[in-house]
Amino acid sequence: MSKYKRTMTAPSSGSCEHLDTLKPAVTVSISEPMLKISVQDRKKSMTPNLRSRGSGTGSGGSTFAAMGARRMSRRLSTRPVIKREDTQGSSLNLQSMHIRQEPTYKMEPDYRFSVKSVEDIIKETLERSLDNYTYDKRQTPTFGKILSDDIKDRVKRLNFERYKIVCMLVIGENQGQGLQMSSRCQWLPKTDTFASYTYKNTSVFCSCTVYGIYAE
Repeated sequence: MSKYKRTMTAPSSGSCEHLDTLKPAVTVSISEPMLKISVQDRKKSMTPNLRSRGSGTGSGGSTFAAMGARRMSRRLSTRPVIKREDTQGSSLNLQSMHIRQEPTYKMEPDYRFSVKSVEDIIKETLERSLDNYTYDKRQTPTFGKILSDDIKDRVKRLNFERYKIVCMLVIGENQGQGLQMSSRCQWLPKTDTFASYTYKNTSVFCSCTVYGIYAE
């Protein structure tokens, strides 16, 4: 229970002050029971509220938001600075840029796919590369991919405008077996065509077909 003590001082006998003007001097003393808090309750009160962390409200949420902003600023500061070069500068590599061609709405190409020129490229590449080649089951699949890319690159140098070049090459061991290959695709015979050549020696056989498809 709280204890209150109130004392009043009266004026001296010689003063002329009225009794209504007396100023009380109040002294209050409150004694309350001491609250005892256990150590576990103190630890719980010191830990941040997880709900405030997730919701971003309160002192806990503002603290974690500030920490996240600092981390983001550090990541941005460590990123390399990307400089925009002038289009007329020497640092711009125009060959590495993919330039998309606009449609011309032409139903026929100005220069058609030359079957004879492509057949000469296939024949010369296969005879030069497979003249003294011996079949190897480990190296031949990789070597066939190299031949296919080489032929396709050489055909692209002929500059058949707006033609999509597709090269299909089959290589295998020659053991006197019979083999038949066929292909089927949907195209326009008036503009689309192909060139093919087959080479074989005592060890390997190779058949290559290059398709020229007009893409407008």
